[in-house]
Amino acid sequence: MSASTVLARIAGYREALFAYGIPLQQNLVCRGDPDNPDFIQRVLKDCRPDAIVCANDFTAARVMAGLVSHGIRVPDEMRIVGIDDVKYSAPAGAADYPTPELRRYRAMAMVTMLQRVEKPDLPTRDILLQTHTVIRRSCGTHRSGLRNSLR
Repeated sequence: MSASTVLARIAGYREALFAYGIPLQQNLVCRGDPDNPDFIQRVLKDCRPDAIVCANDFTAARVMAGLVSHGIRVPDEMRIVGIDDVKYSAPAGAADYPTPELRRYRAMAMVTMLQRVEKPDLPTRDILLQTHTVIRRSCGTHRSGLRNSLR
């Protein structure tokens, strides 16, 4: 029940590890229910991470809640990264939705959907859209100075 891009996100994560000379280990990728305390405990025990990259922001929010329930402080003891930049991941008032970019993406989705309705036999396709990185406190940048180097 994951987004079709989750496997590509995992591949990108592994590619980034490889690019930085970090040994690729199978246990660095864990899939499970972030609302399950046993899953969070297993990730902490088996992987012993100092940071967690989540496939989407919803999962990141749930993992963050699970870590807090285990007494782990984010970002002081564990850093979190999510992929999506959905509205609830931004501080209150920090984002004005819908942005012009989001309106263009919605328009692209609508055009694609109408094409499929008109011609149901069209082959499926992936549409890749330009993205950008939003750095938040949960990834620990306030301590490491990454904020300035990435912007």
